[in-house]
Amino acid sequence: DRLDDGFRALFSRELLFVDGRKDPDGRAADAALRGYISFLRTCVPENLPYGSAQRVAVVAKSISTGFGGSVHQSHNLEARWQSRFDELRLEFPQDLPIGLLLAKRGAAAPSSPDAGRSKLDSRGAGLQRHRAVLFKYVCDALSICDSALLWDARRDTAISVARVEGRPVVVDLMNEPGALQDASEVHRVVMQLEESRAHSK
Repeated sequence: DRLDDGFRALFSRELLFVDGRKDPDGRAADAALRGYISFLRTCVPENLPYGSAQRVAVVAKSISTGFGGSVHQSHNLEARWQSRFDELRLEFPQDLPIGLLLAKRGAAAPSSPDAGRSKLDSRGAGLQRHRAVLFKYVCDALSICDSALLWDARRDTAISVARVEGRPVVVDLMNEPGALQDASEVHRVVMQLEESRAHSK
């Protein structure tokens, strides 16, 4: 199924909201997300086919960067997410627009001389579940590849599965962003669940 604007994912402490549309007055429900999607349109190679490994890798790396980098680049992602979450002061189950976890424009890079002057929260603060949700949304919105979002709300975990160049893979968004791992077994289980759901209707 597609992950379209208006999607919500319920986790233990947050109600993640994905919506890049504009309201009747022309204002974006999530301006940061809308701006990010516009930026991505200029980054994804148009001359590559649907489902190509290179297109998927570009999206995965961009999402990782937007959400604070890989775990090797930033060892305090959990603390950064907590700081951003506290800063937003959202009362559960109030919507948490996913764009609010993306890096803020104008934030100094960690290696920049001005880095000390910017707040920790000015950089991205997205964990695995946030990255997986955004990956699915981007793949559908920009026609990158066929993909699926598998999440366990009780454990606050989520993974991204995609069909890349004809084979199912798990897309790494945390450790080595853009790396693809065989997901044949995961894909088989997903297909069985889809068939069971179809028969139950």
